[in-house]
Amino acid sequence: MVLDTVFRQYDVRGEYPSEINENFAEKLGRATADYLGNSGTVIVGCDFRPSSGRLKEALISGLIKGGVSVLDISTCTTDMLTFATITYKSDLSIMVTASHLPLKYNGFKYVSKQGVYLSEAERSKIKGILSKGEFKGGEGKVERLSVLDRYLNSMKTLMNWSSRTLSGTKLVTYPMGGTAILTLPKLLEDLGAEVYVIREVAEDPEPKDENTTILREELLVKKGLLGLINDGDGDRLAARNHDGNYITGDQLLCIFAKLYSKLGKVVVTIDSSSAVFEYVGGELIVSKVGEANYVVDAVKQGAIFGGEPSGHFVDLRFTPSGSGTLFAAILAEIAKRGDLDKMLAEIPKFHTYRVKVACRDRLSTMSRVVADLEREGVEILSRIDGVKYRVGGATVLIRPSNTEQVVRATVESKDAEEAKNMLGRVEEMLRRFST
Repeated sequence: MVLDTVFRQYDVRGEYPSEINENFAEKLGRATADYLGNSGTVIVGCDFRPSSGRLKEALISGLIKGGVSVLDISTCTTDMLTFATITYKSDLSIMVTASHLPLKYNGFKYVSKQGVYLSEAERSKIKGILSKGEFKGGEGKVERLSVLDRYLNSMKTLMNWSSRTLSGTKLVTYPMGGTAILTLPKLLEDLGAEVYVIREVAEDPEPKDENTTILREELLVKKGLLGLINDGDGDRLAARNHDGNYITGDQLLCIFAKLYSKLGKVVVTIDSSSAVFEYVGGELIVSKVGEANYVVDAVKQGAIFGGEPSGHFVDLRFTPSGSGTLFAAILAEIAKRGDLDKMLAEIPKFHTYRVKVACRDRLSTMSRVVADLEREGVEILSRIDGVKYRVGGATVLIRPSNTEQVVRATVESKDAEEAKNMLGRVEEMLRRFST
């Protein structure tokens, strides 16, 4: 059934047009309107994917036919949508995007009125209404709304930034064809920076090292201080330093967690490198993998910051979702002060290796793995999300995929040979228990 395929753990997503198309989007709008009781206000935005504009209009059509009023904020970043959700007090918000996935995909991110992702249980209610295919009618209306200036001004006020904050800096941005092209260059210029923008559209807009070599070349040619990278909907940040070297997600997490730990509580995900815990020190709150998980934990714990190695970083004072724009400017400010190279040099060096193994039943495989580790008497560090344990100087995290029959393992150690050997042992164990 297509609905079972596209309704994922955190969003609604699939290939366009075979799984996600305009007909589906309109019906999804109708189902969402019924879920809301055929009243209230929904904010809708989208990214720059070729199919996003058409899907957005179809979604809006379904919403207003179901009696819901719509505030259409057009193309935007996901954190701009969550900012608008809280600022304009909508009952729900929907972002048309497939985030960092290749352009053949598209989807819908649902945001609750609190600005956090709508829970899987609530989205299941929408799925149930959609599966029946019988919708109530109504007469909604649509209003176009510009959010950009208010969004950027709120950010600048929060951070006490001025037109001199980044004066004298030369920065290169690569939005990968995503909507951060609307937000980040303008913000950096407002703060006094000289900004160069790479406008090439990436077919695979995931801000990984191998996908962003074009930025390395441009950064070196322009002799920029820093290169800043965002994904399709602008909720992730990656970066390259002035020498062109890629700054990893764990390194960025170390930097931001250290900075925010001086201001309040910090939440990081269980897949964060040991370098984060060693570098930041103090008490870090540890959460399951995924922004939807650690943001909820951050809100419950009264934390000021949440982040994960994938490049999602959240300042809860601003908006409860990853903001590639906000944290890009924070990183640029750190670089301008001359602190970035120093901080990168201070971060402990770990050798990290990863493997994933296909399984017939990932949960059964995990149960067998945990039972085997308990029999061996290994030092188990956490069971928050999968199992994390230590053997000698190596730390291992094994966790099931949220979306496919796969179990993933991450091994790290300060000794490269130890990490490689442990990876081999872990992979052998996973393959033994995968059938």
